[in-house]
Amino acid sequence: MTLRRKLPGLAAGALGISLTLSTVAAATTSREAPAPTVSEQQVMPHLRALQRIADRNGGNRAHGTKGLRAAAGLLH
Repeated sequence: MTLRRKLPGLAAGALGISLTLSTVAAATTSREAPAPTVSEQQVMPHLRALQRIADRNGGNRAHGTKGLRAAAGLLH
């Protein structure tokens, strides 16, 4: 196999190693508090409210739509 054919595989391998090492380094140096645990009972009312907004706006909360503006109002 020629170097030209091996190069993409080598590059992908090097990228994988680089990403793995950077993830390990970030995990060992981070002093951030862990994310809080959120229960289903805490989340579901918010998800239902967002779904009602989407339902009232053609199933849509996409950028630039009334659904997004209504959802943003809910969150503020």
